[in-house]
Amino acid sequence: MTPLEVYWARCIARSKRVWCLLKEVDTESVNTSGVYVIWHGGHVPRVIYIGQGDIAGRINHHRSSSRILQYESKGLLMVTWATIPESQRKGVEKFLVDAYEPLRGDDEAIQPIPVNLPWETPPVAPQ
Repeated sequence: MTPLEVYWARCIARSKRVWCLLKEVDTESVNTSGVYVIWHGGHVPRVIYIGQGDIAGRINHHRSSSRILQYESKGLLMVTWATIPESQRKGVEKFLVDAYEPLRGDDEAIQPIPVNLPWETPPVAPQ
């Protein structure tokens, strides 16, 4: 199956596109639903959580979640997201969970829908 091509969001810092810091994302400007990936940087970066839904609402929720914030000691907490139609979100989420094996999450028996992974392609603005 050909992967679904998606645009993984980044933020702007000092005129450069960089991964978004979980605690600093301006959620007032995020007006989309889809899937998201939260990870920590540091010596050994790891994906913490993969989810789906209203991106701004989910980011705001995770900013105060002890389940997520406990990993701050490992490195900066970052987030990226992609707009995905509701009918494909669970499948894309499952594909990402299988690919990254997050430290936290929910496991469902869903058919995965392949997408390009955030760290495999450079960020390109949607057409």
